[in-house]
Amino acid sequence: MAGTSKKRRTLADADEDLRQYQSRLAEARNKMILLARENARMKVLLQKYMEKDESLACSSQLSTATSAVMSQSQPLSSQPSALQSINEAPTLSQDENMALAGGSLSDELSFESFGSSSLSQDFSAPSLGQDDFVFDSQLSQMEEVASTAHLDEIMTFLEKQEALDTERLFAAQSEVVELRKSTTVPRVGVGVLIYSPKYPGCILIGVRKGSHGAGKLALPGGHLEFGESWEECAIREVKEETNLDIANCTLAYTTNDYMEADEKHYITIFMQATITATQVPELTEPDKCEGWVWQDWASLKLPELQARLFMPLQQLTTSAFSLPPL
Repeated sequence: MAGTSKKRRTLADADEDLRQYQSRLAEARNKMILLARENARMKVLLQKYMEKDESLACSSQLSTATSAVMSQSQPLSSQPSALQSINEAPTLSQDENMALAGGSLSDELSFESFGSSSLSQDFSAPSLGQDDFVFDSQLSQMEEVASTAHLDEIMTFLEKQEALDTERLFAAQSEVVELRKSTTVPRVGVGVLIYSPKYPGCILIGVRKGSHGAGKLALPGGHLEFGESWEECAIREVKEETNLDIANCTLAYTTNDYMEADEKHYITIFMQATITATQVPELTEPDKCEGWVWQDWASLKLPELQARLFMPLQQLTTSAFSLPPL
């Protein structure tokens, strides 16, 4: 049961969660801003492109019509033999000239009318139909690109994520507030003296990391959680930190530890237990401890080691406590 118990949450854990939630919330907001800006920019570019495309289509139609008129007028000016024959015709009377001029004018007007009709049928219709097809195709593509349905889905998802992260952020902030309040009153810590028949006269110690007292020699242990007994706390902490299974824990000593430099105050309860000779401690939390060694108890009272001891252990070594016989 000790191996499956829930691991304690510390102020550092809550601060880390709070930092992650704040980072995710800021990232989501930045994504929303970037998407909104990109959407607005895309709409402006599409509008300009569509206006330009429509203007080019109109210009293309006008250019095609002008070219058709010019090509239709070329046969009239490219028949020198016909004009020459008219100039070389015998001289007519005034009335005959008037009649001939009238007839020629009528024929020319009729020809131009026929050319205009032919232009409309042979040139304008196919050209305009092709331009309309190209324009409609481009317009369809622009409408597909301009569709913001996918952006709306992304925005909706990000809004939901932001709401969820905000809720988690508030929860983490509340937890941090409560944990910080707890630092203003004395807390209860549990240290465990572990003995082994393989190492008589020694206890298991390690070098602390990532917390107050970093770099100091200390015992396995941690905070007493709400509703826990001292024995349950000792069993849980030893399993979490060393993967050792201990039982029959008994009270060894208690110390009152006011750590002025760290602005912390602990009541430390020392429990003790003996493991078998075949059990070997493991480094299961390398972010909290550099490693475990068996250290002679008497050597911990030497001045050169006293300065390296975590305050609760240092006070225990200078107290009336002595190791029990194995």
